[in-house]
Amino acid sequence: MKAMDLLVGLNTVRDAYVQDAQKFRQGKSQPKRLPVRKLWLAAALIALSLLLVGCAVVYVLRMQDMKIGEKNMTQEEWIGPSGEYAPSTQWTITELSLQGYNGSPEQLALREWLDFKMRYDSDGTLMKENNRNDSGVPAQYYITYDCYTFEMVDKLNEILEKYQLNALGAWIHFRRWEEQLLYKALQIDNLCQPGIQVEKMEGYFSPEGSFHTEFWQSLEGEQEQRVVAYTYARDGYFYPYYSVIGDIDAWEQWHYATLAGTDVLLATCENALVIICDRGDGIIHITTENKMANAPYDNTAEPMTREKAEMIADSFNYSIFPQPCDPANVEAMRTEYPEPVRQTSFLLF
Repeated sequence: MKAMDLLVGLNTVRDAYVQDAQKFRQGKSQPKRLPVRKLWLAAALIALSLLLVGCAVVYVLRMQDMKIGEKNMTQEEWIGPSGEYAPSTQWTITELSLQGYNGSPEQLALREWLDFKMRYDSDGTLMKENNRNDSGVPAQYYITYDCYTFEMVDKLNEILEKYQLNALGAWIHFRRWEEQLLYKALQIDNLCQPGIQVEKMEGYFSPEGSFHTEFWQSLEGEQEQRVVAYTYARDGYFYPYYSVIGDIDAWEQWHYATLAGTDVLLATCENALVIICDRGDGIIHITTENKMANAPYDNTAEPMTREKAEMIADSFNYSIFPQPCDPANVEAMRTEYPEPVRQTSFLLF
């Protein structure tokens, strides 16, 4: 039974039943006991409608629904210094939004903004003239949205108004020794579960709570370290960046319930893994991969299996609730996390 069958089933309800319902609402009749067969039919229709709602959620959470563009790339043939030869190759890349699905305000705004930027100042003349923001574009637009003319600012505001979205404030950057600044400023717990080793975390966040960070991670009892990119984009705010992957049709995708009970979309291709979690107030987007054996000389790596992908998915914390912060207060917090003193070594002869 499909969604169309459900609509057909509901449309075959007799007019007499509708009239009886109207009489009952007016107090002109008493409710009649439905036969058991009709009770079962009603229960089946309700159950099916709930099932269809659940299927809609599963369908939405696929990478194809976050696709904003596709490009064909070409690598010309080349001969290395030792005479090694690589023929001309072609491949396809897919661009994915980090928030919003097809038809959502966030995704439509991103498509329109990227299209504008691709056509605007195609030779980079205006960018060169602006130098280091000589035009005085406010930091919110210059730093977060890469606007280097007031014409770009006007276009961005036009898009925001069109899709009823808010602009993010200027990015606040933090270095690896300021990891706790992210947690304290946004009032969130660790991004990984207890027992997971995290090193060299750094990135940026907005006063409204959206953030992006990269760090080294290793699972409990695991020697291998992998680079992780963890992004949270809050709904209702325009997040200007996007993700790039290989041909989207080459990725295996499935839904997985983590040990903490969170539903996430997992996608794997060769040694890479993408994790997407719709939290309701924003989207978490995580990318990582199994380490190359001896990069850049040996580009082989262990394939990302389902078992490994689910183990990695279980290592993250998806129950974060980033809170807005005051940039001035954040700057005051930096004094709590001073840069470590660099050790200078001397050779004695």
